[in-house]
Amino acid sequence: MSSVRLQGVTKHYGTQQVLADVRLDVQDGEFMVLVGPSGSGKSTILRCIAGLEDVTQGDIFIGSTRVNDLPPHKRDVAMVFQSYALYPNLSVFENIAFPLRAARVPKQDVARRVREVAARLGLEPLLARKPRALSGGQRQRVAIARAIIRNPQVFLMDEPLSNLDAKLRGQMRAEILRLQRQLGVTTVFVTHDQVEAMTMGDRITVMDDGRIQQVGTPHEVYHRPANTFVAGFLGAPAMNLIPGRMEADGRSARLAVSGGGFSVPHPVPDDLAGRPLIVGIRPEDIRIATENGDGVDGTVDLVEYLGSETVITLSAAGEEWRVKWSGHPRVSPGDRFRFTAAHARIYLFDAASTALLGTLAEWAGETADQEPSRDGDFQQAVPFGNSVWDKRASIRIHG
Repeated sequence: MSSVRLQGVTKHYGTQQVLADVRLDVQDGEFMVLVGPSGSGKSTILRCIAGLEDVTQGDIFIGSTRVNDLPPHKRDVAMVFQSYALYPNLSVFENIAFPLRAARVPKQDVARRVREVAARLGLEPLLARKPRALSGGQRQRVAIARAIIRNPQVFLMDEPLSNLDAKLRGQMRAEILRLQRQLGVTTVFVTHDQVEAMTMGDRITVMDDGRIQQVGTPHEVYHRPANTFVAGFLGAPAMNLIPGRMEADGRSARLAVSGGGFSVPHPVPDDLAGRPLIVGIRPEDIRIATENGDGVDGTVDLVEYLGSETVITLSAAGEEWRVKWSGHPRVSPGDRFRFTAAHARIYLFDAASTALLGTLAEWAGETADQEPSRDGDFQQAVPFGNSVWDKRASIRIHG
């Protein structure tokens, strides 16, 4: 197996730039997921690695070999497409065997290897069928079997689960991961689905507009987003991103946002005071305020009960907030309450560059022991105005 390395890869279609100075290292045996919106350049990277597209500038290495000038069949990669790309007139057996026959592998070896791969993917009872007689999940397994039978150095998967329903996607995610772990093959997997990215990747590369925004483990990109794009792209619902400003008097400070703010009982660095900020808080990190004077006053606009959790949409001085809590809290449109978050869960982004500056706790010099609890209790919720909040209801917020 081999690593994959992209060094300063740029790609143009005429005058349109679709990849800009892409630098990426995929380690030997790693499952790397490329995720981003449509048109971000994910599939173009995959096609450049496979040799289906030429790069305008930069170098691509598979292992220690620079492959820019190698044709696709000499790069020793296997690609699985969204459309499965099966031959409709061939049986499952012949579809899987096709790469071996093209490579003139002896007939007896072809039969043995096809049956070995079919057994691994549960396709043995289907070998005589044509693709039209298969379900979507079965067709995808055939496409994967055809890819792995060659024992390639690298798997390239371009949104292979997009055509499946939700249940089948979940099953195929598990199957692909199990297979990749068994084979230990370096894999680059493209998706626009953040659930696939977070659950499958050893690391995730988040892309937008032909540029890499961040590379890291699922935990890193979720809990330490590099900028507001990453923060807003990952998460369902997405992170709340609200304009704010740090107000300081030299002894203490207050992070002001529309509808309220968050007090800091310590001085903050001078370069943060007065600076335009974007304040980010994950919906699941929001809790009910238990002290007057610290938090944001919101009015419930919408309640979405999802079974194990509830998503609440609030309005606060013209800004929309999303809150996600476990269970089924007793809340209705029109209810009003004050909400807050632990300082370690409040992210500060530069308003101009959108880059992460850190958390409010970090800028305030607070330690983990100084962070307020993330538990919210409706019995102690702070009402305001003509609130109709039911204080008998109680909820514990888990993060």
